[in-house]
Amino acid sequence: SQMKSQTQTQAQSQTQPQQPLQSPKDAQPKLFTKAFICIALTNFAVFFSFQLTTVGMPVYLEQLGADELAVGLTVTLVTAALLVRPFAGLILDSFGRKGALITGIILMLFVIVAYLLFPLVGVVLALRIFHGIGWGLSSTSTSTIVADVIPKVRFAEGMGWYALGGSLSAAIGPALSIFLLEEVGAQAMIFVASASLGIAFVLSLFVEDQAMTDKNNQAKHESAERSASSASRNAKPKLTLDSLVERDAWLPSLGILLVNAGFAAITAFIAVYGMAQGAANISLYFVVYSLVTIVSRPIIGRIIDQKGFFAPSVLGTLCVAVTLVIVSVSHDIGMFCIAGVFAGLGLGTVQGAFQTMAVSSVPPQRKGVATSTFLIGFDGGLCLGSAIAGVLAVMVGYSGMFAVMALFPFAATIFFVVCYKKWDEKRQA
Repeated sequence: SQMKSQTQTQAQSQTQPQQPLQSPKDAQPKLFTKAFICIALTNFAVFFSFQLTTVGMPVYLEQLGADELAVGLTVTLVTAALLVRPFAGLILDSFGRKGALITGIILMLFVIVAYLLFPLVGVVLALRIFHGIGWGLSSTSTSTIVADVIPKVRFAEGMGWYALGGSLSAAIGPALSIFLLEEVGAQAMIFVASASLGIAFVLSLFVEDQAMTDKNNQAKHESAERSASSASRNAKPKLTLDSLVERDAWLPSLGILLVNAGFAAITAFIAVYGMAQGAANISLYFVVYSLVTIVSRPIIGRIIDQKGFFAPSVLGTLCVAVTLVIVSVSHDIGMFCIAGVFAGLGLGTVQGAFQTMAVSSVPPQRKGVATSTFLIGFDGGLCLGSAIAGVLAVMVGYSGMFAVMALFPFAATIFFVVCYKKWDEKRQA
């Protein structure tokens, strides 16, 4: 009877399908899906075009005969993106991400072509406002769409890979823009920027609007249970403070505002300061900074997914403060390159961690508003920091200015340490 039982057991085991053993690695959801790659490439093309014109337009205006005030306004006016950020979030969550993305790209493309068609200083300055609006729409859309398609358990890692597009464009775009302006001319720079947006437009047609698909499926499901005249389904989005700003994203948004306020001093003045200090090939700072960012962001993203936000964010904000201190005492390219290492580690960590915090703490239907709230802090820090750094440079010189601006990321560290526990408790409630 025992032999008969063993025979029956063997027969059953042969007829039952065997379940393959899954390793933890195999159980991980796929990150590099078609949807992720498509939106990441779209973001790179949009960002690359924006970087080309951000660096190139002041030179182009000088060639058109603009004075120093007008040249300075080229950067100020494009920050009109700040005005569209809150409304972009509301539009994305209410009417869909893909439409807003395509609209922003088309607006930017028309503006860049108009730079050549109407080579007048006043017209170009007016066009910069619309350029900023298009940038605000498209950049908010790409950041929100990618947040929809990244698996939750690999979110910080995915945002790190996605952010590489911005890092690569920040490394390549400015250098290429200057080369084209000096060697070929402004028309070539504008042509390349337009071509990049053309590629972005084609790619955007294949972008998947997962949030809108889910919303439509939910609406179909509800229509089977409730009347099509239901007021709750037909209610239009109301324009309130909560519809424009995500309260749960306050900590990362204020954190990135303080960090960027300090780092704006480097973005605006390090090239001029490096030449004044006699540091040859100051462009090596940007190369080191970009390489460290590119290498570290995916790694830091995996650490955040496994260990949480607190330690990486604190270390990242401190690294940004150290960067400014090193720059303030730098006299040769070697010290500037050391500063570039800390900048890549610090800013790369902070941007990835804070943006992940902003969008991972809200439901899917609020990711657009959360992204726009984060980007308001991001852009606001750059605007505020540039203005303060300019005033300090006149008062205490470049070296003193960089040292004082280090107080902003240091304040972000203290702010984060004090407020993180309260924010995290509310997120997990």
